Amino acid sequence: MLEQLIKLLGRDNAQKLEDGIIDIVLEQIRNDFTGYSRYILDPDDITVFTERCKEKAFKNIESELVKKMEDTMRKSLLQLNEE
Repeated sequence: MLEQLIKLLGRDNAQKLEDGIIDIVLEQIRNDFTGYSRYILDPDDITVFTERCKEKAFKNIESELVKKMEDTMRKSLLQLNEE
């Protein structure tokens, strides 16, 4: 069917037709999103996700940090005992 339309309009107008159809589709998408009352990514969901990630990050580094602090304290205590 599209080929018949291209024959009717001519090859020179085929690109204009395709561009026009694309413009119509894009405009409809813009209109749909303008009237849409919800977010694709809800800000509250992003906040909850970020908080969850932060909690996991703290848990993951907590044991590493405690180990480093223990090592530093041991070294300091050993130096005090040697004096």
